[in-house]
Amino acid sequence: MEDIYRQVNFRDAAMKLKRFLAIGSGSLLLMIFLQSVWGCFNVLLSESAVVAQTQTADARKAQADRLLQQGNEKFETSQFEAALQSWQQALVIYREIKDRQGEGNSLGDLGVAYYSLGKYVRAIEYQQQSLAIKREIKDRLGRVNL
Repeated sequence: MEDIYRQVNFRDAAMKLKRFLAIGSGSLLLMIFLQSVWGCFNVLLSESAVVAQTQTADARKAQADRLLQQGNEKFETSQFEAALQSWQQALVIYREIKDRQGEGNSLGDLGVAYYSLGKYVRAIEYQQQSLAIKREIKDRLGRVNL
């Protein structure tokens, strides 16, 4: 991104614009110049948007990872309902950011929580969904741990 900033010298662009106006060049030249400057701004704006989206996705993944860990901690102290809530929240985020590994892990954890709560049919449903994702992404270790 720094290369783009180096290529676009705004002081130079302003000087060229002043020269065009001082010389009284036709509006066609001015329009061509303004279009080239506008193109540089569009490149900068679109790159900024990509960076912002990446940072947002990274922040959401970190949040989901924290929720997954929080669920693990709750589960270890037999707070199954609290673990269930944390894992459900993590699942929503993993699906939003299209993190299939995280989604599969969350589904597997939800299956374990439902099993611990005696809801065996639901536990099986979640474990099957987790298994399907783990097969899809070829996560053999994940399938062993189910």
